[in-house]
Amino acid sequence: MTPPAQATGTAVSGLYAAVGATVTVLAGKVEATGLALTIASAQYVNSDESSAQRLSALDAPVQP
Repeated sequence: MTPPAQATGTAVSGLYAAVGATVTVLAGKVEATGLALTIASAQYVNSDESSAQRLSALDAPVQP
């Protein structure tokens, strides 16, 4: 039979391993989200600049 102290130590070790795995998964998700936000930001800026150019063209005088 395993003494209680060893069983507790084994459980704690397993818990630490599970926490470590969870941290790794969450860190990957944070990194992926950051990358997605960077891409979305660049697309927004590009779209905003294109819209500004089109709107400014509407304000230009019509050439005969």
